[in-house]
Amino acid sequence: MSLRQASTISISGGISMMLLYGSLATAAPLEEIVTTAKRGSDDVQDVAVAVSTFDFQELDRRQITGTLDLIQNVPNMSGSHNVSLGGSNSYFLRGIGNAESIATFDVPIGTYIDEIYISRQNQNQVRLFDIERLEALRGPQGTLFGRNTTGGAIVVVSRKPAEEFSATVEGSYGSYERKQLQGSLNMPISDRLLTQFNAFVVDEDGWMDSVTTGDTYNGEESAGARVALRFLPNDAVTWDLSLQHADTELQAIGVAASPVGSQTPATGSFTRNLTALGDCNGPGSDARGVTIPTCSFNKMESTLVASNVEWDTGAVTINFITGYYDLEQNYSADFLDNSQEQPFGPFFGDTFIIANNGNHDQLSQEIKLSGELNDGAIRYVGGVFYMDEDNTTNFTDWVGTKPGLSAFNVRTPLKNTTESTAIYGQLDIDVSDQLTLIAGGRYTDEEKTFSINGALGFMPVTNADVEAEGIPLKQDEDQFTYKLGAQYQFSDDMMGYLTYTTGFKSGGWNARGSSAAELATFGPEEVDSIEAGLRSEWLDNRVRANVTIFRAMYDDIQIATTESAGFITTNAGDSEIDGLEIELTAAATENLTIFSNLGMMSGEYKRLSPGGVTAGIGPEPTRTPDTTFNIGGEYAVPQQVFGGEMYVSSQLAWIDDYFMGNDNSPNTLIESHTLVNAQVGWRRDNLEAVVECKNCFDEEWFGTNLFNVLYTADPARWGLRLKYSFD
Repeated sequence: MSLRQASTISISGGISMMLLYGSLATAAPLEEIVTTAKRGSDDVQDVAVAVSTFDFQELDRRQITGTLDLIQNVPNMSGSHNVSLGGSNSYFLRGIGNAESIATFDVPIGTYIDEIYISRQNQNQVRLFDIERLEALRGPQGTLFGRNTTGGAIVVVSRKPAEEFSATVEGSYGSYERKQLQGSLNMPISDRLLTQFNAFVVDEDGWMDSVTTGDTYNGEESAGARVALRFLPNDAVTWDLSLQHADTELQAIGVAASPVGSQTPATGSFTRNLTALGDCNGPGSDARGVTIPTCSFNKMESTLVASNVEWDTGAVTINFITGYYDLEQNYSADFLDNSQEQPFGPFFGDTFIIANNGNHDQLSQEIKLSGELNDGAIRYVGGVFYMDEDNTTNFTDWVGTKPGLSAFNVRTPLKNTTESTAIYGQLDIDVSDQLTLIAGGRYTDEEKTFSINGALGFMPVTNADVEAEGIPLKQDEDQFTYKLGAQYQFSDDMMGYLTYTTGFKSGGWNARGSSAAELATFGPEEVDSIEAGLRSEWLDNRVRANVTIFRAMYDDIQIATTESAGFITTNAGDSEIDGLEIELTAAATENLTIFSNLGMMSGEYKRLSPGGVTAGIGPEPTRTPDTTFNIGGEYAVPQQVFGGEMYVSSQLAWIDDYFMGNDNSPNTLIESHTLVNAQVGWRRDNLEAVVECKNCFDEEWFGTNLFNVLYTADPARWGLRLKYSFD
């Protein structure tokens, strides 16, 4: 989209707002939006952070059922599933993200569930069921949120057990024989002990058919449950404890392009796939290379334990936050898919299968202090953080021409650990009734280790072989990052701010190397970000308008590249990204609420390292669409229909084209696409029925591309939901 087109959209939106001006007087004021962007509970209009926040009602209105749906609702955001892995998302905020899921590479967009940091990208597609709030924090958040949030953070806040009994049961049926059943039960045991139970099950046939095996792919078989307890031993202490477990099988198989280098699938339809791997429930193959893979799958089993003890002493509030996360993942997928691309040369044939099994464990402990001084003129939050992570991965690259495949790279076992310790704090100091100064900092010390004692490529490889190449098996990194800024309250309804923020992401190893020499290290990336924002409400809080401009400057940015020798992560050089973000919400009438956002950005590499030049990176940073645009709303029908209330909601999201490939190759261009969601709902007493569609007009677009295999986003989905509440 050109600047002229974007201006037309902005002008048209302004005219629409003017036409609605006469009706605004009859509308109720907009409700306050709460955010945890400052690690507390604040009005989103009062924080000097660029954050998009959605409560449970807004999540339903916009059909945000998983965290990947944020790409249609957050300015300057794009994303897709990782290649072949339906439970793993590649988020890109303001042009910064990561498409690599190997455990020795950390992600720049952190995921937090109930204040617990989830370090692995392997299963960051969070199912949003019984969620209180979902937030997308844009830009580096290293001071308060911590490690590896150089691009932003996705924050999920679950509902807490309620003081009164309630229960809901919801069932749905939709396209591709998708069946879903979920329920929630709040059952207080006493005034001091509250309990909550949630569960779900999903079964879907899938929407891609193999032309070689007849199997159907990209379906889902998932089930999970969550138990939450809230202990209230006295008026000063609250202990929230939860355990959640999920078994998920969800693929994201691609389709080969034909002719090679084109954007057109071989059969002219995304519903066809060329893979010669049958569909199965796993494991189906041994990642150690013992058995040739014969089927395709992606199976994940995760467990999260979250504990948060909050003690309000009167002078200070102390939170003891403990988290344990365990993830087991097994998958096998054909990443070349018979496309005849032969990226590694004719010797390797037309098949490239990765068979993987891994176990990922992490334990974290945080002590957070927050409070006020000097009659509220000084507000503070700070604490200490510790995390210990252990990863074990076995995977094999299979190449050749079916059925005569050979195990080209057998990497077993790969082990890596991370031990991270940090101390952090931030002060907001009111210099006057209008002016607040912001100062925060975080000191982080990380130690990482890497180990391989088994096989790599065609030869046995040990740690001694790696060290003989001059590659260290241990990395130590300590960094101090900070945030400085000021915010000014122009009036009760308008606030402006200016901040300067730094952040970093620690380095790692090229675990996908095919020889000891290729297991080289890469160093940390660093970011300096300047951001200015205006937060405003108009017409007695019936219109909310927020504007943000930013410049992010990255040094030694980490980029995973695909070269003739394989997959290499390198510190590619320095980049700079500038952007603008506008978010609007209006209670247009008593029955109509509308929302819209606009994101615009441009990026360039200021310097390329020798590794970046070798990889052919540039000239444009990857996944940086010039423009993203969203508009939608909800209308409540004023008259009763069949004795109940009826409402209609819809939204349109437009994402400009961008390059998925780091080398800006034409066949990695993700073309601009428009996505439309809509729903019609009816409520009466405790019953609610909803007919809805996502991607209603069946827009066909590619989320990513690897070796000329195109990975497509979901097609149109239609469904019916029925929900019943027990009071």
